[in-house]
Amino acid sequence: MKMGWLATLVGGAFCLSTSLCMSQIITYSDESSFLANSTIESKETFEEYPTPTHFYDFTVTLDSVRYTVVPQVRDPTLQGHPDWTIGIGLMHPTSGTNDFGSNLIRDKQIDFGPGGYVTAFGFWIGAGNSLPIPTYRITATDRTKHIADVNVNLENSPSGSNAQYVGFTSSSGIVSLYILARGPLGDGTNFGLDDVSRSHILVVPEQSVGPNEAMWLAAILLTSNCFWSYQERQRAKHRCKDKETSA
Repeated sequence: MKMGWLATLVGGAFCLSTSLCMSQIITYSDESSFLANSTIESKETFEEYPTPTHFYDFTVTLDSVRYTVVPQVRDPTLQGHPDWTIGIGLMHPTSGTNDFGSNLIRDKQIDFGPGGYVTAFGFWIGAGNSLPIPTYRITATDRTKHIADVNVNLENSPSGSNAQYVGFTSSSGIVSLYILARGPLGDGTNFGLDDVSRSHILVVPEQSVGPNEAMWLAAILLTSNCFWSYQERQRAKHRCKDKETSA
């Protein structure tokens, strides 16, 4: 009888699929190349919202994409100030008039809700007229714990726009992105986002192991327990014999 799956340890996690084990994250710095290699379901331009639109929460979900400020610690001096704003004016919008960003100068995390993942995700990131021109590190993580780091240096942005495109694709699915703002003196620097494109959001089912796989796992555990029980009984017999001999 042949087992229908193979469990392999990759990046600290077991993957039950050869395609997952061999997956990788591909990065893009050009929007047209990213779109040509992706199946995009939605593109959020933020133009459907009035300018400005404020959100008073650390986490905001727009177009099924969840944006979170990290760490989620309330600053008493900023009481009553919004945490996120559409039309914040942190960058020159690449389309329309609205960009989107946080009013808090902290790291940001992007994900797709509990168990959610996408095979493609891309956006423009910019810092308007900030001087010195900042850099950012963006880390994408897929379902197999593969990681792709991209350093964005806005000095290299096209036409001096202080904006750069960043895109990611992964056949196994991207579960989160983390944007670390690195200022010129080690301090954080804020940024805006625009034209956020994503593929269809999929959700990992709660039962990630099928009935056949579960049966084999149970058989393996049972066999292991029986083996160790047998070994323990044998050791107990030897201990009894040793006591009788010494007596």
